[in-house]
Amino acid sequence: MQRYWNAPALKRRQQLEQEEAELQRLELEENALKKQREIWRGIEIARIKAKKEELEMETALAESSAKLKVLNEYERSEDGASSHGRRSRNRGA
Repeated sequence: MQRYWNAPALKRRQQLEQEEAELQRLELEENALKKQREIWRGIEIARIKAKKEELEMETALAESSAKLKVLNEYERSEDGASSHGRRSRNRGA
């Protein structure tokens, strides 16, 4: 039994197989790109969270430093007022 291949039909079949293979390749590429985009989003979210935490720590440090400075100045002014008051009382006596 001899097989007869219709050349145009064979060519069309090969073209369809190539198009199907290209479609599968594009779908795989699309999925890979979507995964990559999600990874980058995760990285960007982590960067934003880290920056936020850094700014919160810097703010807390600045607040603590300012409070410490005010307390130190207050203590110095209290010490100065106490010793100044003692000198005045000693001189007046």
